[in-house]
Formats: sequence, structure tokens, C-alpha cells
Amino acid sequence: MGLVRFFTPIGGVDGPYPPKPAPYQTLLVGDSPIDLHTARNAGARICVARYGFGYVESAPGELVGDEFFIDHPNELAAVLANGAGNRRRMQT
Repeated sequence: MGLVRFFTPIGGVDGPYPPKPAPYQTLLVGDSPIDLHTARNAGARICVARYGFGYVESAPGELVGDEFFIDHPNELAAVLANGAGNRRRMQT
């Protein structure tokens, strides 16, 4: 059908890299309850951007464990650099 020219080679599970990132190595940065639940369901950490378009105020205590929230984009660098971030309970 001549379609091969429209595709680039891709690797599968037999290649040298795992097919998906390990959840413990992943930090999902999002701004919505869907992002929060997606990270939890995947076993990944979450950093909730409370300044984001989709942010909805959550009940106190919504974040648990190794989860963060940030109020400004500049705060993400600290979370990425050393896991520092605001782990206190979300307050409305």
C-alpha cells in the first residue's frame, strides 16, 4: 500500500528500553482532579499546579504521601531538583 514511508521505526518490548517509564521515576504535573487520579492510578507521583486552568479547589488533606502542589511555575524546579516542594495538606 506504500504506507511505510509515512512511519519511522519504533521499538517494541524486545528492545533495550522498557516499554513504559517506571511509575516511581515519573512525576505527573497537572492541574485537575483527573490529573491527580491519573497519577495515583498509574502509581506515579503528582505535582498539582494550583495556578493552572483546570485547578479546582480540593478538600483539605487531598494530597497524601509523596505528592506536591505548587502555586507558581518557578516552584517546579525545586520539586524536580530534589523532591522539595510543598507537601502540606491542601488548604482551600
